[in-house]
Amino acid sequence: MKILMLTTVYPRPDSSKASTATKVIHYFTSEWKKAGHDVVVVHTINALPKFVYYLPGKIKEIIKAKLSFEVPDPKIRKNIEYDYEGIHVFRENIRKVIPRGLSSDREISKCAESIAASLNTIEFEPDLIVGHWASPNAQLLAELKRFYSCRNALIFHSSFYAVRFTEKMKECIKYIDRIGGRSEKLAEELRDILQLKQKPFVCYSGVPDEYIRQSDSNEDKVAGDITRFLYVGELIRRKNVDIIIRTLAGFKDRPWSLDIVGVGNELYTLQKLAVKLDVADRVRFYGRISRDEVFKIMHQAQVFTMVSRGEAFGLVYLEAMANSCLTIGSMGEGIDGVIEDEVNGFLCEAGSVDALKCVYQRIFDMPPGERRRIARSGYETACRMTDSNVAFNYLNDIMEGGMLIEMLPPKDGKAI
Repeated sequence: MKILMLTTVYPRPDSSKASTATKVIHYFTSEWKKAGHDVVVVHTINALPKFVYYLPGKIKEIIKAKLSFEVPDPKIRKNIEYDYEGIHVFRENIRKVIPRGLSSDREISKCAESIAASLNTIEFEPDLIVGHWASPNAQLLAELKRFYSCRNALIFHSSFYAVRFTEKMKECIKYIDRIGGRSEKLAEELRDILQLKQKPFVCYSGVPDEYIRQSDSNEDKVAGDITRFLYVGELIRRKNVDIIIRTLAGFKDRPWSLDIVGVGNELYTLQKLAVKLDVADRVRFYGRISRDEVFKIMHQAQVFTMVSRGEAFGLVYLEAMANSCLTIGSMGEGIDGVIEDEVNGFLCEAGSVDALKCVYQRIFDMPPGERRRIARSGYETACRMTDSNVAFNYLNDIMEGGMLIEMLPPKDGKAI
């Protein structure tokens, strides 16, 4: 099958070394290619006014922390064609005046025509078109129906555009066959906001198959004293890394250490907090390290914690579970539904020191056999959610799963 992937985030040859952009979409496309599908990616770039790209670095960091929007470097405005680890990629810019707004219909039409022309140069006629992130890909999927009559699907990574531009999203999804969300919570929100008869399917991420093949369950590491804690992720406000430090500082009578892996504009603030709370000698900041190095640290860690807000899914939770860590996630956020409290991990109110203190105390007081059981169950969950398994399920949900998109009629009985 020929699959066209539209995504606003994808690895690129001219990416800056400081970029923290996720490779999650590349993991999907790679697995589809391994399965024998012909995959082409269109990396859609929202081209903002030029001055935005030349803002000082500190202002860009503030924008990212506040809006979860990474302002790229200026050279990304150039359309290019390249291969990335065997995947053919076209980069297409779409002019957008306001960040987190919508592109004009005229710009969407121009981009759709450019995509069709690019695909013609390699004689690629898609059997399926998939879009990730609502803007601009909801509009693009609808517009590309003028060129291709194949099935299509749109995956939302948040409810932002569905809430802010509800009527436009409803208009677009009349031309979209399947809607997905990155978590159970988001799928439920989308059903209500967009008035869908059927809940969107859930598009989870997975852990690399090779990590599962190379590792065995290591639940014995949580049977003894719990002393080694870990956080991996961006150091930005909504991740609530300070909550972990503040909570552990309340257990000074216990021997513990905390490893923090990641970069972000909260680094200096977190370092100062550790000094202020007199736990600087127990907290180690690693900065940016490779995925392999992260897994080595996870293999030694006993408890992984990320109690962030606004988390679409959080692949790092699965990576921790694959390493038999007792994994604590945010209640009511993207991982809720994958992690079940005291079944394969723990759920905690996001951003609450008191709530996290209670979870840690439960872990400290828990019999070793119970800790082993939870760690083992977490490992088994990760084994089921490998890159290859989730990519297969994802494609199956699009091609075979359920009915096509239908919207509920409004109260006056007229069709939307």
